[in-house]
Amino acid sequence: MKKLLLLSVIILLGVANMPIFSQKTPEKKPDQSEFMLNGSRSQQIFGQYNDQTPIFSRVEDFYDGTCHEANIIYSGDFKYDVYTVQANSDGLLILTLDRIGPLEYCPSDMYVFCYCHPFDPISPEFNYLAEDDDGGFELNSAFTPADAIQLEAGQFYDIVCTHFCDNTGDGLPQDYILTIDSDVTIQGAGTSIPISDWAIGIGIFMILTFAVIRMKRIV
Repeated sequence: MKKLLLLSVIILLGVANMPIFSQKTPEKKPDQSEFMLNGSRSQQIFGQYNDQTPIFSRVEDFYDGTCHEANIIYSGDFKYDVYTVQANSDGLLILTLDRIGPLEYCPSDMYVFCYCHPFDPISPEFNYLAEDDDGGFELNSAFTPADAIQLEAGQFYDIVCTHFCDNTGDGLPQDYILTIDSDVTIQGAGTSIPISDWAIGIGIFMILTFAVIRMKRIV
């Protein structure tokens, strides 16, 4: 029985580590699209900001298909999380960054970047590729097929999840779900675990635990 319990723990831990997850003042751009993914084959990561979440100076520029230096830097305390992905094939970058919680202007206002790896929060203007503010539903962010952001097979990219409003005085941004619908592998799966992997792991653990209990009763 002890061996079966140990096997259950090993399987659960193994599943949990599977790959899947110039100075100016910002000016709000109009929301021009309402893009959402159906999530049927997407990789998802839950994210949460707190007092220890690092900050950086957000930038702005246009996507031109190259990794380049952004021409605008907004000074301020913008909380961010970063996830490194590797493109498994040539294709488009398609993702959404959705808040979790009620709609509140500053805490809900998501903002997403894509950098050519590596992203440097000390010099966020370098390796810039693309960005989006309100391309998703309401104040959520998205890279849509219409954006035509090309990924190159084998290359690494950094997805930076942040928000529009400065953290100072505006409160912490809301928790979020990052959903990636591109053919990529999310690095660092030990800290970025997709919802589907947790569900599979918990299911396997419960099945094996139930089997152990049944065997004990039989014996």
